[in-house]
Amino acid sequence: MADARDLPALAHLEALGFADPWTAEQLFEFSRSVGARFWVATTGDGSLAGQALFREVAGEVELLRVVTAPEWRRQGVGCALLERALAQLDQEGLGCFLEVRADNLAAQALYGRLGFSRTGERRRYYRDDADAWLYFRPFSPAVAG
Repeated sequence: MADARDLPALAHLEALGFADPWTAEQLFEFSRSVGARFWVATTGDGSLAGQALFREVAGEVELLRVVTAPEWRRQGVGCALLERALAQLDQEGLGCFLEVRADNLAAQALYGRLGFSRTGERRRYYRDDADAWLYFRPFSPAVAG
């Protein structure tokens, strides 16, 4: 889990990974909100390699953002980070929702490997009018048990 000292590094990683990154201030406000959850992956020297932000509301969890540092992409960091977060959600008996761009095939493949299934879509959801696909992963009692 991340804390306030990590916000500048988290914001920097956001800027490297997203066209519309969250700022340190937005991350701080999010961190103060009820149900905010951060997972981070660090390197051997303590550098930030990836982050995943989730929100829990009314017994449901949504994956909001996941990003891996450019030098760590395609090395399993994002997958390992999400596996760790999802294992914790399984322990708590919580499933997870997310939305992903319809044209982000790599992310869709990853989510499929992690047990997510497509449940719907939102037409013209993103600012550039791209569609969003909705996914859900129920908690795994076998993992939780």
